[in-house]
Amino acid sequence: MADEERWASKPYQGYAVAAPMKEGEELTHVGPRTPGGEYLRRFWHPVAISAQLKDLPVAICILGEDLVIFRDGRGEVGLLGRHCAHRRPGPAAAAGSR
Repeated sequence: MADEERWASKPYQGYAVAAPMKEGEELTHVGPRTPGGEYLRRFWHPVAISAQLKDLPVAICILGEDLVIFRDGRGEVGLLGRHCAHRRPGPAAAAGSR
């Protein structure tokens, strides 16, 4: 089916398109060193609710990266890579696996 034929010719006819559309990889792939990932890393994203952060770190995966969000001794929020080069199990050991 040609690309021109895939689009609905009338309003509300999108369900009649039989062939699935190709994934827009530039926007949907958000891992490191991908166009979508590099673009989205330029912005702040809410990734956790403050009330969720208690004594133990919380393991999260954002934009394809394994991270750990936590509160330090002063109550400030911190975010680190899950696998720290200085500590082998890393700070996520307390958080458990995803």
